[in-house]
Amino acid sequence: MVKAYVVIGANYGDEGKGLVANALCREAFLNHNKALNVLTNGGPQRGHTAYDAEGRRHVFSHFGAGYAYADIYFSKFYMVNPMTFFMEYRKLKACGMKMNRIFIDRDTTITTPWDMLINRMLENRRCGGRHGSCGYGIWETVRRNKYFPLFWRDFIGKHYLEIEELLKRLRDSYFKCILDEYKITLDGDEWKVWYGDGLIKNFAADIIGMMGIVGVSDYETLARQYERVVFENGQGLLLDDEVDPWGTPTKTDLTYARKIANGAEVIPYYVTRSYLTKHGNGHFDGECAKEDINATMVDLTNHPNEYQGTLRYGKFDETRARELRMRIEADAQGAPYKIVVTHCNEFECPYLDFGDFFSYNEIDLGKEKIKI
Repeated sequence: MVKAYVVIGANYGDEGKGLVANALCREAFLNHNKALNVLTNGGPQRGHTAYDAEGRRHVFSHFGAGYAYADIYFSKFYMVNPMTFFMEYRKLKACGMKMNRIFIDRDTTITTPWDMLINRMLENRRCGGRHGSCGYGIWETVRRNKYFPLFWRDFIGKHYLEIEELLKRLRDSYFKCILDEYKITLDGDEWKVWYGDGLIKNFAADIIGMMGIVGVSDYETLARQYERVVFENGQGLLLDDEVDPWGTPTKTDLTYARKIANGAEVIPYYVTRSYLTKHGNGHFDGECAKEDINATMVDLTNHPNEYQGTLRYGKFDETRARELRMRIEADAQGAPYKIVVTHCNEFECPYLDFGDFFSYNEIDLGKEKIKI
């Protein structure tokens, strides 16, 4: 089977994984090779900024950052939300970006609007400060799937009314228990949204619509059709919940990519900015003021929002740089890996000279030093 390139965030996320995944897919495209961009873990809480050949900028969340040059595959370890899928799908069409083929695994997990609503209501009710969740219901989806699993295969062959019934059963059984467990009493507006017919009808319509767009396939069958496969991870190694108590419940390392590749060679590309960033609360070693990095730089992707707050900044010193290398080597487990250092135009770090590639311009990768 074709070897797989795996793009992994080496820190707390926001490292530039979208730039690297896009570059790997674009290189295949320019060499007239077919590429498949695999969404490996997490869900649409990601925000991976990339550009197409015409310079159109997009922050990819539900889709892979290589979508302008590659077909997309939602793996069985990814969480699909038909509602957010269509929000992004329409944006991509409206901006004129090339619409490549989209595939999904039968066993891909589904996030529902109630997973998202629970997530947001909990954040809004926290008295001791928010955790910094993205508000996309990732943790709630993982938890719910242990008791009331919902996969893409559960919709295959079903018509609209059957899907509505399934969603109502989920809302009125499992999610009723969750409201009770969290001691959440819905206020008037929340009750209208939660039990309103519009939510179920619109979500069922999104599911039906998405079934008309995506093809169903297992990875091994699909991968044989491509010369290059690019796995695009979400989050970063330091956001694994085994490392950070407030981290993500989905694996951020090579685990899922190795399982999907099923014995095929994987080549990880670990990505780090020249400085550190983090969303949300929790421990952040090396934290500093933005002005200590670059007072004039402007982040076009990470805007302050009500759920994650403002992006936090930090610096590498010799110790943290050494820990970065150790973290990468431990995750690679002997696989031949590459290290990509991004955002070097904003800050130059003398402790990251061991990188293999250095990106100085996040807008036009064709005019800077990254060669993949």
